[in-house]
Amino acid sequence: MVLHLEALPRRHRPRRALRRAPPGDDRPAEPPDPSSTTTRPTSPTSTTTTPAPPTTTSTTTSPTSTTTSPTSTGTGTTSTTTSPTTTATGTPTSTTTSSAPADHRAPVTTLVSGPAQGTRVAGTTATLAFHSDEAGSTFDCRLDDDAWSGCDAGSVAYATSQIGYGVHTFSVRAVDQAGNADTSPVTRVWTTISTTPGKVRPDASNTGVPAGATLTDYWGDLTVTTPGTVVDRLDVHGFLRIMADDVTVKRSRIRGGVASYDAGNRSLLSSTKPGAVIEDVELVPDFPSVRIDGLKGYGFTARRVNIHGTVDTALVFGDDTSITNSWLHDNRHYLVDPNQRNTPSHDDGVQVQGGHHIRIAGNRIPDADNAGLMVTQDHSITSDLQFTDNWADGGGCTVNVAEKGKGPIQGLVVSENRFGRNTAVTDCPVIAPATTPLTAERNVYDDTGSPARIRRNG
Repeated sequence: MVLHLEALPRRHRPRRALRRAPPGDDRPAEPPDPSSTTTRPTSPTSTTTTPAPPTTTSTTTSPTSTTTSPTSTGTGTTSTTTSPTTTATGTPTSTTTSSAPADHRAPVTTLVSGPAQGTRVAGTTATLAFHSDEAGSTFDCRLDDDAWSGCDAGSVAYATSQIGYGVHTFSVRAVDQAGNADTSPVTRVWTTISTTPGKVRPDASNTGVPAGATLTDYWGDLTVTTPGTVVDRLDVHGFLRIMADDVTVKRSRIRGGVASYDAGNRSLLSSTKPGAVIEDVELVPDFPSVRIDGLKGYGFTARRVNIHGTVDTALVFGDDTSITNSWLHDNRHYLVDPNQRNTPSHDDGVQVQGGHHIRIAGNRIPDADNAGLMVTQDHSITSDLQFTDNWADGGGCTVNVAEKGKGPIQGLVVSENRFGRNTAVTDCPVIAPATTPLTAERNVYDDTGSPARIRRNG
């Protein structure tokens, strides 16, 4: 019999997961429902399956941390050591590197002690000490034109016997542990000198304003009236007059001003007060004139002065005066000089018109037209005058002594000098009246060392 079944409407129902037939069941497995995301495994001993919980698989990657230890390479760069981390399964993961910045900052060098800038130093040794703002720094030093060299002790000493007299420039720079060097080395300039007259020939390096000194302009005439005043590192565009006791003028330049032709002579620097010290000073006129002399007065101590461009470079007319280790040169000579009744100038290196206890020692007086030392007694009687250890030349006779009707000059010493031969009177380094007692010993000609001639007149 054949049965005809009528088709029924299809109901929507969730599809079942694939069911495996039990052992011995030869029915085919039902295909899986593609809309299902959960697999229900069939127990081999049961036809009922228990749904398993959904499984979510995720992979967590831990970034690698890096431990960086800066290591100096001596060139300002650093190397790093990186230690990677791993996942729980031992698999290396990605790394993130963190490093400290390299040291590119240069150290700052400080000069702690040593000769002061722009000074002259007498002694056997110059010692300089220095410091860096970074601990562990080393130092490079150099003197004058020498190459840089290590000076890691933090100080250095230079013996005068090693470096000699004259201007010296010292430089020092710190170098830190990363190899950065101070780009602005500290510099110090000073001059090594001898205070012993006659040991070192005066010149621009050891007279006048010291190398390295910075001057401040002063405009107009300067008159000092306060005792004990110190005038230091001024460039005076005017005349300077000392009118108080115990005044010091040092490391300065005096230029003067315009001198009126009919107002009489003026001196760039004048002093008649006791205790005046004029040291490391240059006297040179901005407006040279037949009316302008250099240094004038008495009672002063002048050392290492550089006077040039005036008629008389120094004029003394009183007691207790000394001029030492100075350079008096390039006198102005005029064919018409009102001081000489309109005849040529009588320009002198040093003119002594009177006074007692006068010392002129260790100077260089090369080229005055009238005399290197002119003694006249025009102002007063002169005694105890010593002219020693000088380099002197020029004039009619380089040393010219005249009594001028005031009698013999007592205590006159002219010794240990070195004379040139450029005198208007042939072979005339010294001339003095026969009536004046004269001590003249070990004077020589500078070119040969042979004894210099001493002339006596009258």
